[in-house]
Amino acid sequence: METIELTKTAKRVLTVIDETGPESVNWNRIREITEMDHMSVVSGCLELELLGFIRQLPGKHFVRIPVAVQ
Repeated sequence: METIELTKTAKRVLTVIDETGPESVNWNRIREITEMDHMSVVSGCLELELLGFIRQLPGKHFVRIPVAVQ
């Protein structure tokens, strides 16, 4: 099984998304919590979305995609 190493930015974004539970969180709230600039949040969300960790919903809301562990 391949290990995926996330960037520090993506890890911070994922932590916020994980802490919100099953509810979605928008990128403005992620910015407020992490105190990161707009482009950092956007790049972290894009990285996580491309790797299949999160999904973007309408209105720039994000949710965690459940991962099946084998």
